[in-house]
Amino acid sequence: MENKELINDLNNNVNEYIRNIKENIDEKKALVITHGCQMNEHDSEKITWLLEKMGYSFVNEIDEADFIIVNTCSVRHSAEDKVYGQLGNLKNLKSKKEKYKNSSLWLYDAKG
Repeated sequence: MENKELINDLNNNVNEYIRNIKENIDEKKALVITHGCQMNEHDSEKITWLLEKMGYSFVNEIDEADFIIVNTCSVRHSAEDKVYGQLGNLKNLKSKKEKYKNSSLWLYDAKG
């Protein structure tokens, strides 16, 4: 399979995945929080774009969000420290808010 065909197949799969999510969720509100470098800002823009395609609207307050992504830079230690502090607050919010009872917390470290 040529690269062009592979890219088209991948795009079709992504578009189908996005359509399925959009059809199967009620209006959900998302918040993307970014700490770190310009690359993180760029990654958060991509994430926001994908969530928007999936039907999410966006809020500015943590307690209004149904879905929260915290994106940080693993190179800048101060950014990581901010996130770990924020995760404690999010955990406390989850225990207080019914809509977060069945949510998950994922930590992903891309350092290798």
